[in-house]
Amino acid sequence: MLAILRTLGSARRTAGRLVTWEVAPALLLALPFGVGAGVATAMLVIPQLDLRGFVGGSAQPPVSLGGLWTLAAVVGFALVAAFSVAVAAGLASRLDSADAIRAGDERMP
Repeated sequence: MLAILRTLGSARRTAGRLVTWEVAPALLLALPFGVGAGVATAMLVIPQLDLRGFVGGSAQPPVSLGGLWTLAAVVGFALVAAFSVAVAAGLASRLDSADAIRAGDERMP
């Protein structure tokens, strides 16, 4: 897609903005739903497990979801997503326009 847009006159530096525009809504939607699903799963599953043998006590340990681990997971997701967008934009901007159009023509029956 980027090669075709470059053929129509788009600059190479717009690749990053275009890839970000395509990917950002999905990432921003996945982040809160993923955090919510993870916290809900932990709250539902952990109390049902018998962890007394692992902690060496007679009482079931309480469920503790520390904010630091949740924050670390969110920041890690954001870093991986930013790196992936940067790599995708870099690879897409390196593609030659003529090669992309020819590759599209070869796939058509």
